[in-house]
Amino acid sequence: MRRNTNGTFEADPGETIKFTVARKVAPCVASFSGEGWKSCGPVMKPEVETEVKVCTAPFVDGSRCTMSISISFTPEPTVGDEYRITVEGNAGGDQPDPDIFTAPPNMEQMRAQCVRSW
Repeated sequence: MRRNTNGTFEADPGETIKFTVARKVAPCVASFSGEGWKSCGPVMKPEVETEVKVCTAPFVDGSRCTMSISISFTPEPTVGDEYRITVEGNAGGDQPDPDIFTAPPNMEQMRAQCVRSW
C-alpha cells in the first residue's frame, strides 16, 4: 500500500487492507461503507473501544475502491476523548500515522458526526 501526496492510498492487486477505528473512551461508535472491493469481512470488535474491518482489493490493475468511515462522539464525550483511524496493507509499503479526531467542544457540534473518506 502506498499513500499518495493528496491523502489517497494505492493498494496492490489483491492486497488486504485493514481499517482500524479506536476510541480513547468507550464505546467506539463507527460505521464503514466501502465500494469496489473484491471482498470485505464483517466489522470485528476486539475491544469495546475498537472496531476493525478488513477488505481485499480487486485483482484487476487500475481498479478503484473506496472506504468511508463515520464516527460519533455520542453518547457523551469526555475531555481528552479522541478517535484514531489507521489504514494498513499486508503487502508492505507505507505505514501512515493514524488520523486523529478529537471531541467537539460543545453539545451542538457533539451531535454532528465526523466523516472522512479514504
